[in-house]
Amino acid sequence: MTTTTTQYRYSFNGVISAEKTVMQNLEAMTNACGCWLSFDNHTGKWSVTINKPDNSKFSFTDDNILGAITVSGTGLTDLYNSVRVEFPHVDLNDSHDFVQDTIPEADRNANEPENTLVLQYDIVNDPIQAELLGLQELKQSRVDKIIKFDTDYSQLGVKAGDLIDVTSSIYGFTNKLFRVILVTENDADDGSLILNITAMEYDADVYSTDDLYRYDRTNSTGIITPGALPAPGQPQLSQFSNSSQPFLRMQSTITSSDANSLVEGVEFWYSQNQTDYFLIGSDRPANGRNFINGEVAEFDWISAPTGNIWVKSRSYNSVTTSVFSNVGSLQYQPLQITDAVSNNTVVTDETGSILPMLGAGALLALVNGMLEGDTGPGSLIQEANLVTGGGTYDGTWQGASRYVSQSAPAGSFKDGDVWFKV
Repeated sequence: MTTTTTQYRYSFNGVISAEKTVMQNLEAMTNACGCWLSFDNHTGKWSVTINKPDNSKFSFTDDNILGAITVSGTGLTDLYNSVRVEFPHVDLNDSHDFVQDTIPEADRNANEPENTLVLQYDIVNDPIQAELLGLQELKQSRVDKIIKFDTDYSQLGVKAGDLIDVTSSIYGFTNKLFRVILVTENDADDGSLILNITAMEYDADVYSTDDLYRYDRTNSTGIITPGALPAPGQPQLSQFSNSSQPFLRMQSTITSSDANSLVEGVEFWYSQNQTDYFLIGSDRPANGRNFINGEVAEFDWISAPTGNIWVKSRSYNSVTTSVFSNVGSLQYQPLQITDAVSNNTVVTDETGSILPMLGAGALLALVNGMLEGDTGPGSLIQEANLVTGGGTYDGTWQGASRYVSQSAPAGSFKDGDVWFKV
């Protein structure tokens, strides 16, 4: 029976380098715990502010804002839409591993280019904590409105990490929330103290995350592969027969949201005895992108053997593969209808390439080209004519393509049939 446990939201476990300064080591600790490190001039002490949902501690209006307000944003090409977090994995004897998450296409701006935020936490060795920190930084980076303004010394208690609200009729702000990221003290010409505040737009959704699950990793084989991939869903098998080109369609759904951006493709393996499995093909998304959560990988197999077939699938990328999915099965009994083949019939081969069936007109052109156009008396093909409509033999060489004869054909013929006279 599976046991579900929880742990502390933030903790760190690693080695602190004595070659780094005290401040660098303190910042590494606070970053690993989702905190800001700040110094309180009034108490003369350092403190931390936890990056979490909160309420406004200071209000700013035209009454205590000095001068103009500056509001800016991040350009489209500078927005991050995926994050890669590198960390020492506790399951792998603290060998380096990574997790990666991506903003879904539907939540991106139009024409937004791919841009990955790379983070490294040397003293975080739990994958869930690493992913949580990465998701928080990624979503915060997309809340891109930055505000700057000056205020007087009465607001001296403001420090980095605090939530403030700003009301400005010029920008249409009414108690709009921002999180302070920088406070600078300056002396005015008259000797008074002025605070310059830089703050980032606040959005509570930054701190909401989907349920994150812990995957146990092992290096018992001595082979360690980065970026664990979840297995895709059980393949769903569909038989498409009663046609000119019967085939077996396999579909497998990407079901895990925590590693979507790592799934470059899905392989399909089949067996006729539930023991020996063989790779028959794979599916990759178009335009070089990766599969996203809920997307379906699909493969059509036109040479599937008749009888019982078992199929399983697995995800892969350039460095690793997932475990296999559950097995899907089907008793495959294709029925091919030859008469369904025509000049317009289109099928696909095992690689998914479109193969137009060779129609009567194309057949004549091919054969005539092989004979260098020689269709006169004494040639292999003396006459070959294409029927433009059904009917009976009228003295010209028009008729059914399934025969080669020296005598005149007889009977009624179908549109597109060809007779060859030898």
